[in-house]
Amino acid sequence: MRYLLFLLGFISLVSCTRKIKVDKLPDKYVYIDILGWNVVSSSMSAADSLVAYSTWEAAVVVRNFITDSIIFKQRVPDICYAAPALHGDLLFTPVSFGDFACINYRKHTTLWTCHCPNGGTWSYFTFANDSLIIANVKNYGIIALNGRTGEKVYEILVDKKDPHFITDLSPYPLTVDSDRLYISNWSGGYDDVAAFNIADGTSRWKKRFDSSYYAGESVIKGKYLFVGLNGYYKYGATALLNKYTGSTYAKNDFNYCDRRPARTNDSLIFYSSFEYENGKEYLFSFNVNSLKTDTIYGFDSAVQMVGVEFYLLDSIIFYAGRVNKLYYLSVHERKLKSYTLDNPALYLVHKYRGRWYLFG
Repeated sequence: MRYLLFLLGFISLVSCTRKIKVDKLPDKYVYIDILGWNVVSSSMSAADSLVAYSTWEAAVVVRNFITDSIIFKQRVPDICYAAPALHGDLLFTPVSFGDFACINYRKHTTLWTCHCPNGGTWSYFTFANDSLIIANVKNYGIIALNGRTGEKVYEILVDKKDPHFITDLSPYPLTVDSDRLYISNWSGGYDDVAAFNIADGTSRWKKRFDSSYYAGESVIKGKYLFVGLNGYYKYGATALLNKYTGSTYAKNDFNYCDRRPARTNDSLIFYSSFEYENGKEYLFSFNVNSLKTDTIYGFDSAVQMVGVEFYLLDSIIFYAGRVNKLYYLSVHERKLKSYTLDNPALYLVHKYRGRWYLFG
């Protein structure tokens, strides 16, 4: 593994470190080149000094990124695209397209496995709390699991016989808090956002806007639910909803880019546009206290994000761009800097012991 340290000079972490001199970037940011790990790009997560991920060789791996040592590796029948999750000594991960497992990675012991019927594929999952897993299953729906036993708590399935059903858009963008689960593009795309009770899966409200949109992953901020809407990259909008009732506080026309999930910091929500007529893409912030929108930066074609995700670390935004460039944007100073790296990418960011680790 090669560690690329963003420092004023050269600093060595381990004997295999590759060092690049990068000027004027704070030393709390560490770029870790994972090119040799063979990682499926969407399949990384981190906890403390460990990362868990799937590989293109059809394996699930737990690695200590500080010592660059593999703690656990298990071959699986299928390449798994959902990011595994670490909770203490437990690894929660798909182990095939149809099977999801809880593994004690220290003891190499599988504690339980849950099988999804009807050809569903485990695409994404998150923890609603310490014992409840909400899983997004492509070609099936939403499954809630007891994280301790693997038993199904409930399922939320699309009714394909519903006259409003359009098409199966799974896996669905979803967001959870302590009370509710919010699903975008529900009912086969008929409902832009639908809310369900997190404990038992009962429906709370559904929201459909006037035009034909695809909704991105929603963002929860206090009593608000922020939703970006994309109309086939021809038009779009942003909406601020009451997360308890689904009522609309504000809705504005905006060329929202749904490929880049919105990020939050304090009272601000950051999100980006797809290309405007002048050839630029823009980064915006929305203040949920003042309900005002601010333009942070305009990206011309040479420095555009090119559909990739951006990451907000404190008040700094990182993203990988064209021509071996990693970009660094201060949202306060609104100045963009670029750094030349071999094959830059960003798949995960993680804070550990006061430093931000950027995996790419």
